[in-house]
Amino acid sequence: SIPVVVGETLYTKHDFREVFDKRAADIINPDICNVGGILELKEIGAMAEAHAVAVAP
Repeated sequence: SIPVVVGETLYTKHDFREVFDKRAADIINPDICNVGGILELKEIGAMAEAHAVAVAP
């Protein structure tokens, strides 16, 4: 299967939570500037880890 990557146009951890809840991606690719900085990116990364989703910032 082909991995699905999302995230460049998502802006909040709530947007990413929806992706995780729907199991809509295998990999997320958040843009550090769009999500609000490194601390927000770390929180999103922790959520991704909890849902077994890879992160490619």
